[in-house]
Amino acid sequence: MLHTLSNSPKPNQAAMSKRTPYEDFSCPKCGAQYKLVRMPAQANFLDRPVQCKNCSQELPSTDDGNILKYFLVGRRRRRSQSAAPRVDSFA
Repeated sequence: MLHTLSNSPKPNQAAMSKRTPYEDFSCPKCGAQYKLVRMPAQANFLDRPVQCKNCSQELPSTDDGNILKYFLVGRRRRRSQSAAPRVDSFA
């Protein structure tokens, strides 16, 4: 019985292998990592600004008739001033 189930066809496997569902994208300002999904824009689509969740950099919301959706997968850490090297003056 297990042999029969393991040989059964997988219905969505062929459809998913023909296309790449996500693209990698990095914020140009802070380097936060996103997965980018393109979806066809509908006629009544309102083009609203999209911002990086890490640094608030404005990101493109559309491209060639497609809506761009961003899913954050990795944040770059902001460099804090306490982590910056100190320069002591002995003058």
